[in-house]
Amino acid sequence: MVIKKLAFCMALCSFSSISAALDTQDSESRDASRFYLGVGLGLSKLEPNTTGTIYKVEDDSSEGGKLYLGYDISEKFTVEAYYSILGEAEMSPTGSVEYEDLGINANYFFYGASSGQAGLGLFARAGVGQMKNSTELPYGRNNDTHLMLGGGIQYGFKNGWALRADIDLYDGDSKLLAFGINKHFGPGKDEHQPKPMAKPEPLPVEPEATPTTFIPTNPDEDSDGVVNSKDNCLNTQANTSVDQNGCELPKIISLEGVRFASASDELVGESTDILDSVAERLAAYSSVKIEVAGHTDSQGSADFNRKLSERRANAVREYLIEKGVPEDTLTAKGYGESRPVADNSTPQGRAANRRVELELDHGGVDTP
Repeated sequence: MVIKKLAFCMALCSFSSISAALDTQDSESRDASRFYLGVGLGLSKLEPNTTGTIYKVEDDSSEGGKLYLGYDISEKFTVEAYYSILGEAEMSPTGSVEYEDLGINANYFFYGASSGQAGLGLFARAGVGQMKNSTELPYGRNNDTHLMLGGGIQYGFKNGWALRADIDLYDGDSKLLAFGINKHFGPGKDEHQPKPMAKPEPLPVEPEATPTTFIPTNPDEDSDGVVNSKDNCLNTQANTSVDQNGCELPKIISLEGVRFASASDELVGESTDILDSVAERLAAYSSVKIEVAGHTDSQGSADFNRKLSERRANAVREYLIEKGVPEDTLTAKGYGESRPVADNSTPQGRAANRRVELELDHGGVDTP
């Protein structure tokens, strides 16, 4: 997509020089033709149909643009060949879909100045186009050739330049609003005389083409919500909670290295660095319920140890919330000396018992 945008920008930059070169033709040769060349830039709206798939459209707006070459058939009618780059629609859980369109249309100027004249004019258009999509996702199109409808407003100058704003409706799932400029080569039939208002004539109503429909081809073999191309654990058992890489989430995360000042809930040493890393991982799991569990050794009274462990658990919880972990997913509880994992009669055992753990409840978890 970046290469296409660079190519489009190069075409835009060369537009003025091409116009100047063509404008150096002698007046006799210019009288024989009423060609014009134009370019437009703007915003596109892309709405691929994801009904019946695991995908949804995350961002349907993008930058877009088009190049067009036209010819004045008569005072009111012109024909144009166009090439449009419509940008891309961002999808979730992953991926994007790029849009391009190539086609031909007819324009009818139903109000004010016509295509090559000075002044303000309104026009409507209809035509046919060929849609092309580029994506890493599995997809299918019901039709490549489609009806194209649109219209807009143009203000022409006596020197053959004109400003244009128009909207194009390509297929059922893509639209482009563009603002641009075009240049006629050869003097108009009546450039100095304003054109009277003309009564609008209704355009025939055509049925809208069927939009694009994605047809997944088993992109998630183990049904864990992570597509195969992003899944590092392709054989996850059914109903297993997984992380963003498709691998099973642990039940308990021991916060090794998280330490506190003696008889205090003040974090010391490398504790905050460790919690920063943990918070970055947990922030992606907004539906996982997590209990921050505080534990102590058996030195001191049981009541003091329980309250100390609860303060330390709350200190960890509050720090994780500050770092972006959703508040409603975290609870804190102090267990004091009631759940030892080692012998309290040795220094090594007591050190192991002074710990903080994260206990994950996977019930109803949303996989990333």
